[in-house]
Amino acid sequence: MATPARRAIVVGMDGASMELVKNMADAGHMPNVRTLMRQGVWRPMVGVFPTLTPPGWTALSTGSWPGTHGVMDFGIHIPGRRLDDTEWGINTELCQSEYIWNTFERGGKKPILVKWEMSWPPTVRSGVQEE
Repeated sequence: MATPARRAIVVGMDGASMELVKNMADAGHMPNVRTLMRQGVWRPMVGVFPTLTPPGWTALSTGSWPGTHGVMDFGIHIPGRRLDDTEWGINTELCQSEYIWNTFERGGKKPILVKWEMSWPPTVRSGVQEE
């Protein structure tokens, strides 16, 4: 008998503490999240410094600390350019680490990204990415 396919879903809520999400789910305000939490595994994310959206989501997406993946802020200075000339930090081309969905693709998996922060322009090649 074949082993059933293993699947994973990762849900992220920018700026929401795990305590708030759990309390809202337990109170019945987020029934679908409550179902996911009861049927799966959930853990709070280890925070990164700086505590901003671009470095945090990129760390979650790559497994790398901001000093490794290179996304440190909303505005990223590119060496060799004027100091006031920055690139918008929400840009996958600035990331210096491999995204986990690209790692899955190398392993023959087909990732699906739906409204995932810090994932533009798309890097998914064999899966699906919806903005």
